Amino acid sequence: MKMNYIFLLKYSNRRRVLDYTVNLLCDPEALSGLDPEKTAHLCIDVQEYYFKGKGDEAEAVARTIAHIAPLFNEAGLNETLYVYHTCAGAHFFIVDPKKEEVFQKDHFSAFNRTNLDEHLKSRNVKNIVLSGGYISQCVALTAKDALEREYRVFVMADAIFDPGEFQEMRLKDVFTNYSYKSERQVSFTTSGAILQKFYEFSPVIPRSL
Repeated sequence: MKMNYIFLLKYSNRRRVLDYTVNLLCDPEALSGLDPEKTAHLCIDVQEYYFKGKGDEAEAVARTIAHIAPLFNEAGLNETLYVYHTCAGAHFFIVDPKKEEVFQKDHFSAFNRTNLDEHLKSRNVKNIVLSGGYISQCVALTAKDALEREYRVFVMADAIFDPGEFQEMRLKDVFTNYSYKSERQVSFTTSGAILQKFYEFSPVIPRSL
């Protein structure tokens, strides 16, 4: 049976409604159990090649990631990894990761022919929060492969970017058909909702977003 959810995404300075079989986190229960100690934030391809000169939307997304990442860490996040595509060079845009936070890949998915899965499992990571670009390529395929490896996957709608029109059939295939085939689903939320949930597990006094 097809289940329809509505995903509202601010994109190119307008609101678009995408009818996909995905879970919009309007239900607080969808974030239940999101323990920061068992969660990793994968920041995908926030590189000058993909973001610089791509407009206000790209810059806003990069600044959101740069702002939220240290707050996640303060709230007890297991780790943040800045994943970059080697073909585009290791020149990050706005974000400024530490050396130990950088992870490289040669394919769209951060899991394809890398040791990312082994690394995350060695740190007892169960949940993955995704940000970066492009949503129709590297973010989508990283999410797909994470589901296959039995992670819970959350995509932050205010921290993802794509420069062109959404490849709707591709997204539908990745985020719907595959999700239900694996009996898991990609969950869309916001950076603020994730942070708020982390603070429920953490004694840290929240700083203002």
